[in-house]
Amino acid sequence: MIRSGRAYHIALAAEEVPRRIVLVGDPARVDLASELLGDFRIVAQNREFRSGVGLMRDREVMVLSTGIGPDNVEIVVHELTMLKGPGLLLARAGTSGGVNAELGELVISTAAVRLENTTDFYAPKGFPAVADPEIALRMAEVAKRLGFRHRLGITATAPGFFAPQGREVLLRPWRWSLDDVAGLGVANMEMEMSVLFVLSSLLGHRAGGVCAVIADRRGKKAMDPREKREAERAALRVALETLASI
Repeated sequence: MIRSGRAYHIALAAEEVPRRIVLVGDPARVDLASELLGDFRIVAQNREFRSGVGLMRDREVMVLSTGIGPDNVEIVVHELTMLKGPGLLLARAGTSGGVNAELGELVISTAAVRLENTTDFYAPKGFPAVADPEIALRMAEVAKRLGFRHRLGITATAPGFFAPQGREVLLRPWRWSLDDVAGLGVANMEMEMSVLFVLSSLLGHRAGGVCAVIADRRGKKAMDPREKREAERAALRVALETLASI
């Protein structure tokens, strides 16, 4: 939805949006990007959608927060496309729970399991949620050069945080267990990646994603706040440097 030249939710105008965009969940990561980008400036803020633009290797890159969940990514990718049309370079830099990946690793997603149902409104379940192969491989090259522990792997994208990710808190999940997902070889779980991949494929964009593993789901361990911030910074740096190199 565009009103008075600006996208309704992300509050951006077409001339403010560069071709390269890193999507993050937490709006605070937009401010974290200011430590990694030159000439950084905040562009817009509306609800959970905060955006800033800066330079990485003399190329302009936007960092835009989506908030939590697949439905928010649907909003952001649609409104960016309404503003700019096809041909964007998109990368998610986020956090996740490790299933087969280890605590502190970066998981560079090659594909995503569509546990969410947002993408069911756009494509049948048999339609794959896959990353752009060049972006995924370039992310791995960047992570290796920077000395970050990483792996290429399949990500599972859930529609929620508790039962949809196999957590037994107040109610017990009835569809599947974490062991079921682990048995498929899934590296990590989060809540956005498959929507980014499916919509980018359908709308003519190239997309990739990298998530830091900040919680070991099977070992029930989690990072402390300082470690988490450094992990977020690592994922963000990989995404920024990757898009700037393409």
